[in-house]
Order: sequence, then structure tokens, then C-alpha cells
Amino acid sequence: MITFSHLNKTFYSRAGKVEALKDVSLTIEKGDIFGVIGFSGAGKSTLLRMANLLERPDSGTVTVDGKELTGMSERQLIPIRRRIGMVFQQFHLLESRTVAQNIEIPMVLAGMEASERAARREELLKFVGLGDKAEVYAGRLSGGQKQRVGIARALALSPSLLLCDEATSALDPKTTEDILALLKKINRELGVTILLITHQMQVVQRICSRVAVMEQGRIAEQGTVLEVFGSPREEITKSFVRSIIQDEVPGSIQAIIRADGRGGRIEKLKFVGNTVNEPVIAEIARQEGIEVNILCASVQEMQDSVMCVFLVRLLGSETAISKTEALIDRMGVLRTEVQPA
Repeated sequence: MITFSHLNKTFYSRAGKVEALKDVSLTIEKGDIFGVIGFSGAGKSTLLRMANLLERPDSGTVTVDGKELTGMSERQLIPIRRRIGMVFQQFHLLESRTVAQNIEIPMVLAGMEASERAARREELLKFVGLGDKAEVYAGRLSGGQKQRVGIARALALSPSLLLCDEATSALDPKTTEDILALLKKINRELGVTILLITHQMQVVQRICSRVAVMEQGRIAEQGTVLEVFGSPREEITKSFVRSIIQDEVPGSIQAIIRADGRGGRIEKLKFVGNTVNEPVIAEIARQEGIEVNILCASVQEMQDSVMCVFLVRLLGSETAISKTEALIDRMGVLRTEVQPA
């Protein structure tokens, strides 16, 4: 569907040289909901704008639906861009126009007949849940309603690809959930491929099937959401995981452990996918000479799977603890020994 191959992009300003993209390669398959996550300045927005060549790379290629775009003229790109919808963080609606008029803008520009525009507009209003808002001025809508109008406008020309630029960053948590559910509906019912950029881990875990983590213009990690966030390698990825999952021993618990002087070993057990069904904690507790204390735990849904993290303290002899660790490893659970501070 989309292939970014060895993209490089540098900007120059009075402040100096900024390397926004450095040898970035990604493939987004047809039907994916692909997330690109990173902090401000990571290069996410620049990459997104490469998908429809609103930003041209200094080197590298962009291929969409088998067509290599970087060699095309602006005129040649017009029909390509009509098949790519965009949803923005700040909505970009004309607030002095009605909802209906905003949704019709791309259809007017494409030269659609009035009757055809009206039929498509009504279809989209119903789809995004704004069937009664056609004649309401955009400036009178809530943030969530404005984003629904923006999404309807992006779908006006029946795109095969939807680009979402921080589409939920300006919304409250409940409205964010509603918009993410709508995006998932678009992907599922209309078959639209979605490429979204975000700095919110919750967005990625909620709807994305695959993800790339960006830092300073480079791809730090990429893969399925469970692969990348289930076993993060890079510190940037680990920092995003920590924003939703408690995988460190809280300081108050560490103080208790130090004070009781019983020693033992602290293990981080990560259950990903099918391993959540394994009775690991029960099996540990049955081991001879082992006492197991659960220090803390968290559970997070990621797309259609689950990731659970347990921090446990194993008490017993070195031999008993080593045997228990071997048992955990055989059961397929990701285990990491944690050194208390």
C-alpha cells in the first residue's frame, strides 16, 4: 500500500540545520492501522506529509498503491491526492460555514454535481454520527463534533488511505475514545488503510496493529504493537511503555524490602498474547521452598490482545529461586530480574 524507502529530509532556517528524516524506511500494508509514535521533533509530521508528497524528500522514494510518487509533477499528483484523506489535530474547518458546506469542500473542488454531493454528504453525516448537524455552523460544535466533521470531509472522495495528524491530541479522554472507535470503524467497514502519528501511547495500544517508534528523525523500532511494546529494546520505546504500564518497583515498596532484610529476588514477569492463560503464579507458589509475593501488577489491552506485567518477589534459597526461574522460562513468560534501587 505505502512504501517509504530510505527517506531523507533536511530543513534550513535561521536557527540552523534540522535533519527531520534520516534514512527512514517503512511499509504500511493495505488494511493496516499503522501508528507512528514519538515525542515532539521526532520527524513524525514530516514523514506523514511524505505520504501524499505535501513534503518532498531530499532523497529516497515514496510508493503508494504501486505508483512511485517522488518523480511525479504536481499535476500528476492531483488524482493520487484525491484518494488520500487527511485528518488534522486542529480540525481546519471553516467555522463560518455549516457542517454540510465543510464536508462538501473537496467534492466541489473535484467538480461533483450538486445532487451527487448532497447524497454523499448525507451518507457521511450518518456514518460519523452527525445526521442532525448538517445546517449547524462549524464554530458552534464541540471539539469531538468538529473532528467528526473533519473525518467526514476526509472521506468525501472515498479515499483508500487516511492520514491522521495527531487527530486526538486536542480532545479529552472520553472524546478520544469515541474518535478512535470511529477510525476503527472506518478501517473495518470501509477497508480504508490508516496511517496515524501520535505522541500518545494510548492511541497506539487502542487501535493500531503495527507501529514504528521515531526518535530524532530515525526509526528506533518497528513491528506489531505486541512485538514492539511487549519487548521494547530502545529506551525511547521503554519510556512510552512506562507511561501506561507499571513495570518498575515503586520507591515505597523498595523501602519496605530494604527494611525487612529478607533478601530474595525481584522478577518482572511479562505475559503477552497466549501466555496470559498460563497459570504461572499458581505454579510458582507450588514450588518447594519458595515464597512468592506479588508487589504490583498491571493489565493493558493492545489491539486484540492483552499484556500483563507482574512484579514479584521470590524468597527462598538460591537453588530454589534458580529452579523457579527455570520453570518460568519454560512456561514462555518474559522474565527480567529487577535490581532494587
